[in-house]
Amino acid sequence: MGDAVTPVLPAAPKPNYESAAFLKQHIVDVLNFYRPVAFDEAGGFFHYYQDNGAVYNRTHRHLVSATRFVFNWVQAWQHTQDSTYLTWAKHALDELEKMCIAKGDVVGFTPHSEYEFIIEGERLYRVQSNSISIL
Repeated sequence: MGDAVTPVLPAAPKPNYESAAFLKQHIVDVLNFYRPVAFDEAGGFFHYYQDNGAVYNRTHRHLVSATRFVFNWVQAWQHTQDSTYLTWAKHALDELEKMCIAKGDVVGFTPHSEYEFIIEGERLYRVQSNSISIL
């Protein structure tokens, strides 16, 4: 048998979701992950990242992430008072409007229907589920 493999990265500490300090640091870590790479000057935000933060798909967008960016940037602004995040929330909302999602629209799904996962025009797989709440 060969030698044991030594991990490149140290084991991550077990998350303590009941700790305010842990949650605040996690928020900072998440914001620091997105801040240098997320903003797309052409509109909206990039949706596909590698673990190191590199964007691996600069063109495809999907509704769930697009709406999540609006919420995340508003929350970031409320917690940090950094006006960059308020600007980003408006930028994200503008992108939703370009997707023809308007205030008052109802976005839903049909239970037990199929959902396709497509990247750059190629259907990667199809899922049948009743647990998806937004398309």
